[in-house]
Amino acid sequence: MQDSWLEDFDHSSDEAYFATSSKDWTSENLDIFWLEKIFDYHTQKKTNYVYHLLLVDDHLSHVNFWFINYCDQNWILLIILSSHLTHWLQSLDVEIFSSLTHTYFTEIDKLIQSNSDFTQITK
Repeated sequence: MQDSWLEDFDHSSDEAYFATSSKDWTSENLDIFWLEKIFDYHTQKKTNYVYHLLLVDDHLSHVNFWFINYCDQNWILLIILSSHLTHWLQSLDVEIFSSLTHTYFTEIDKLIQSNSDFTQITK
């Protein structure tokens, strides 16, 4: 975790949750905890305790009996997407940021071509 990640964090109104595992990877225990104590807790209020949607990739910590059963018993519609599809289905990445990225790199190329002092600019 870096200090810069919390520069705009407002402790009076924002919430953040952090967890680690002994192997530095997510686990079924962490996913179930997140599902129950964070996702379900916060979304039930907003959906008036009716069905709410959760999109996940096919990571093994999501595709297990306990995770799926919890969703089924708690009005969570679970959609499991192939990990190779989730990148393309992220609407902000595909629809908005892809055109921004293209424009950004086009402008960088123009700047490099118009100024001999620049040979490369990284993110």
